[in-house]
Amino acid sequence: MKAEANARPPVRLASMVNKRRAEPSQQATVDRLCDAALELFVKKGYRATTIDEIARRVRLTKGAVYYHFRSKADLLDTIVERVRNEYPCGIPEGDGPREKLVNFFHTQAKWAIERPTNLLLMILMSVEFKDTKSATKLKIDAIYADMSDAIAKIVDEGKELGVFSSPLSSRQLGAFYVAAHDGMMLEWYRGGRKLQKGVELVQALRTSMLSALSAADAGGKSTATPT
Repeated sequence: MKAEANARPPVRLASMVNKRRAEPSQQATVDRLCDAALELFVKKGYRATTIDEIARRVRLTKGAVYYHFRSKADLLDTIVERVRNEYPCGIPEGDGPREKLVNFFHTQAKWAIERPTNLLLMILMSVEFKDTKSATKLKIDAIYADMSDAIAKIVDEGKELGVFSSPLSSRQLGAFYVAAHDGMMLEWYRGGRKLQKGVELVQALRTSMLSALSAADAGGKSTATPT
């Protein structure tokens, strides 16, 4: 009996072991709630979605939702934070600014194809929260700012090297890309998210941007190939 008692883990250690075992299950529940809320926010809008609906979607009680999240706003903020952490806003590698710009277009398009609901959430919430100053709104704004800044930095590099030339400022071109990006993605989404249509839209955006940035030689002829 004494040896058996000595073999038992201390109460504190046993508690830690049980906690570690519970953590994956809790994370799985959080993921399910985020996925359900994401789908509902995109389908109905944030304000029209209730905690009860989210709970029913994953077959949990309303209290279980509040166990993991303080409020519906906290749940949305968690989802937006996840989107922000995974969104490809950085400047990709490339042999020169032109290749970096093309790689940026393709990286963003690939992410949109793989996570269309996340992308639509970002677009819809940027509209639904446009008149607020919430933490969620600031995070969404930061995603768009990072996107615009990346384009501006690539354009600045291209202008310095003589690869790009445009009467528009880098800031204006960054803002134009953001507007074109959202419009293109909404058009793709409305069209049934068909792969071929997505490819055609990305090609159109890429060609338009590169044409607008074509450097001119001394004779005024374009030296860039906008394809």
